[in-house]
This record gives sequence, C-alpha cells and structure tokens, in this order.
Amino acid sequence: MLESMSASEDQLELRQLTPIEIPQALELSKEAHWNQVSDDWKFMITEGKAFGFFTHEDNLVASALALPFQGTFGWISMVLVTSIWRRKGLATRLLQRGIEILEADEKTPILDATDAGRKVYLSLGFNDLYLISRLERSVIKTAKTLPTDLPPSIAIRQIDESDLTLLAAWDEQFFGADRSILLSNLLHRNPHLAFLAEDTSKSLLGFAMGRIGRDATQIGPVVSSDPVIAIHLIQTALRQCKEAVFIDVPNHHEETHKWLSKIGFSCQRNFMRMGKSITDPIDQPGAIFAIAGPELG
Repeated sequence: MLESMSASEDQLELRQLTPIEIPQALELSKEAHWNQVSDDWKFMITEGKAFGFFTHEDNLVASALALPFQGTFGWISMVLVTSIWRRKGLATRLLQRGIEILEADEKTPILDATDAGRKVYLSLGFNDLYLISRLERSVIKTAKTLPTDLPPSIAIRQIDESDLTLLAAWDEQFFGADRSILLSNLLHRNPHLAFLAEDTSKSLLGFAMGRIGRDATQIGPVVSSDPVIAIHLIQTALRQCKEAVFIDVPNHHEETHKWLSKIGFSCQRNFMRMGKSITDPIDQPGAIFAIAGPELG
C-alpha cells in the first residue's frame, strides 16, 4: 500500500497496481476512449510504477503511471478517473504522486498532456515543450506516390531481435534515454510493424515500430534524422495495416503532416509535450517523427 486518504476522504485507498488489476485498468482506459489493450497495461504495470485509488470494495476508480527510463527523465501517464469520481481532486493527487516517485529517483517528470489536462500541469510547474497531433484514418490505402524516392543505397527491412542492442543505442541519442525494454516489448508483440532503414555499410538511418490497440493500430515510435527516410518507414509500416490507424506526429514535421493528410489522415486530438521545471526538450524533436504514444513517450 502506498498511502491512505485523509479522514475526510476515507472512502478510497491509494495503492500500487498489480497484474491482477489489468481488467479494471482496461475499463478505465476504455471509458476514457483510449487505445490500450491488456498487453499495454501489463508492460506499464510490470516495468513502471502504476498506482490507483480503490474503494473498500476493491474497485479501481482512478489510475496513474510513473515510467522511469534509464536516463535523466521519466514518464507520467494514464492519469484516469472514472466519471462518478471526477472533480474530487483525484487526478491532481495521482499526478503529484507520480512526480514524487520520479523526483525521488532524481528524474525529471515528462508527460504528453491533453488540452484538458494542460492547465493543471502548468499550475504544477510543467512547461510546454512541443505540440503533437494524433492523426487517424479508419481505412488505410497505400499511397501510390511518395514525396521523394529513397536513394538506391538505402534499404528498408524488417527488424530482427539481433538488431535490438544497436537499435536501442542508436535511439538513445535522439530520445534522450535508454528505452531498450520498451523497444524490445514492441518488437516481440508486433514484429510485423517493426522496420529499419540502413545504408550499404549497414549503418542505421531510422526505424519504425507499432502495436495493435483496442480501436486502432498505433504506429510509433518513428525515429530518423532524415524526413524522407521517416516517411518511407511510415509508409512501409502502413502497408501492414488493414484497419484503423493512429499516429502521433509532432507538429513541427510539416511535410510529414501534409503527406499523411494526402493519404486520408485527419487530426483527432492534440497533445502538448511538457516537462517539469525545464524549458528545452529532453529529446531531439527534429528526429522524432512519431512518438510511441502519450502513455509511453
């Protein structure tokens, strides 16, 4: 148990989530119209520090997650409250708990805020870093043309498990922390969505991954220092998608947004990447063409 509510709020108890609570956690994310499946919650509960408020009947009514990375920052996400318990300060208490967990480990709290949550986060010392749009399309049709062809010296192929060590080290220079555990999880769960770009000397130039969600396939992360390579990686992943797709693209990648719009994507919602007590991004935004999702960074 993490802590109990005060005497005036003794209907609830705040404690850590375990895999036993995955079905209840799924109900919270489903009510909020998020895209998680049980494997997402299993990863977050196992690798992160997930916690929530429970009634005395052991019903989960609110959740949050602190996901430390091997670096100087960690992620806060999945701040969810079921409808009848909203506007009682639970989300703020959960957020503060996530901040405490990360700062006790000397990690800067980072999160991707919805429009509704941003005002709360600003009041708690978070600053805007950059804007991200969730783009969606209900049925994917492969684009007949791409903005620019890849040079013949660059090839895209499926990621193999033997690539993970090199891939994680290469990704760290752009993401800002070692997230090899996340990349390994995504590859093992959905290998058909994992691709990398390399040149003739086998130098890594970019990669894309994805996962099957409750409502749609999520494409991301997509990382590359070259926008043309990034778009080709996205296109390759999209060819594997038969139904609805989400992709969360930072708004500063204007050409990527334009191309996705041409093949039928539209904006569903926005997220603001925010960091507590910092004003500069912890990653390299120019190389982050799609995030893993607001719950994962």
